[in-house]
Amino acid sequence: MRTPTGICPRPPRPAVWLPTTPRWARTGAHLIRSSYTAGLAHADAPLLRGALENFATGLWLLDGQGA
Repeated sequence: MRTPTGICPRPPRPAVWLPTTPRWARTGAHLIRSSYTAGLAHADAPLLRGALENFATGLWLLDGQGA
């Protein structure tokens, strides 16, 4: 079937395509996945911060001018 503009309309989606899981389950899975990804992406930041703090403390102690 063609419209006056010549573009075929999109047929309605069958009921098989409708999601079978509740919305809260999909939202929870998305939040868990994004939190896990963010945690992996920023895992190096705490390690680097800990290394820099230890390095700075070592330099401060070796400096000898502390109180």
